Amino acid sequence: MFFPRKNQVFIHISSSKIFLVLGQENNKKLTIQKLAQFDLAGEELKTFVKEEKLRKKEIKVVLGGEELFSRIILIPEVPKKEIKQILAWELRKYLSIGWEEEEIVFDYYPLGPMEFSLEKLQGYLVVGGRKKYIQSFVDYFTNLGLTIKMVNVEAMVLKYLYGEFKGLKKSHDCCFYLTESRAVLTFFQNEELIYTINFKFNGSLETLKLKFYQTLEYLQKYFREVSIDQLILLGTNKDGFFKELANALNIKTICMDIEEIYGHLEIMNLDNNYLMSIALAYKEVNKK
Repeated sequence: MFFPRKNQVFIHISSSKIFLVLGQENNKKLTIQKLAQFDLAGEELKTFVKEEKLRKKEIKVVLGGEELFSRIILIPEVPKKEIKQILAWELRKYLSIGWEEEEIVFDYYPLGPMEFSLEKLQGYLVVGGRKKYIQSFVDYFTNLGLTIKMVNVEAMVLKYLYGEFKGLKKSHDCCFYLTESRAVLTFFQNEELIYTINFKFNGSLETLKLKFYQTLEYLQKYFREVSIDQLILLGTNKDGFFKELANALNIKTICMDIEEIYGHLEIMNLDNNYLMSIALAYKEVNKK
């Protein structure tokens, strides 16, 4: 049977930069053809879209930044039609002052029964952000002739990546995804995601250390038998920062360079800035 080749565009937006993956899907297999990065405020992407004949192309995007959030929320078991409204009420407890409900767009993913303060509740991973922030990117790409088909957040891509690390012994782990200024931490118990947090750290080792231990202390207070036996470090490792972090936290640490994860694909110009956009590409193709 003949399967038509289909061009795919995947984009990660972080720190005013666009990290783009251009791929070709054939028979549900993806081949990475090109990597490119652009300044969000520049004109180079417009030229790229024209040269690659991408106008009217649907794109899939993963966003990062303070305008987005990801939370684990636990609620009693309720009818399915009531879940989203109850989660919206619960979000008010977690979001910063000034985040009104009508300004927020979010989705949720069931995590199953979880124990919280000795009570069994239903866990949900809730991801979303400010409508204006997300809409600004919809408008930005529309002006370039592109259409956003799907928006994802970094925590969900990390969840996918963690599941793909087949060669690692996994159980009680924390994945750190770092840029030069931001961090996303995802906590796993028995290989199941239980919590995620994202924040600015601006290269401060002390901020990272404090946030990690604050979050772990919170989890140990309310969840039974939570521990972290292994750290998996991903993203930007400027000036050996991963080694400094590993020494500061004094926990078994594995540094995962993008070459170790995707080096076998023999992609030109591969570097850690493209980790999220490449992982998004395989996440979306593999789920079909």
